[in-house]
Amino acid sequence: MTQKYMTMFHQAQWTSYYDYLRTGYPNFPLQTGVSAPFRFRYPQSEYNYNNANLKTALTSQYGGNDNINSKPWWLQ
Repeated sequence: MTQKYMTMFHQAQWTSYYDYLRTGYPNFPLQTGVSAPFRFRYPQSEYNYNNANLKTALTSQYGGNDNINSKPWWLQ
């Protein structure tokens, strides 16, 4: 896992980030009470141009909140 993390960090940072969320490795030194975000917020352009569909998606996936600490379905 260490070799995969080091390789993917320099090639595709998203893969390293998703592996971290999935496995918890490597153990990053975070402040007490602070967790790494599970997801990113939707961009402002979605709120501006696709508000109806955005609200539907947020309601069905995250209980209506666009919170970075809400777990996506693939982490639950």
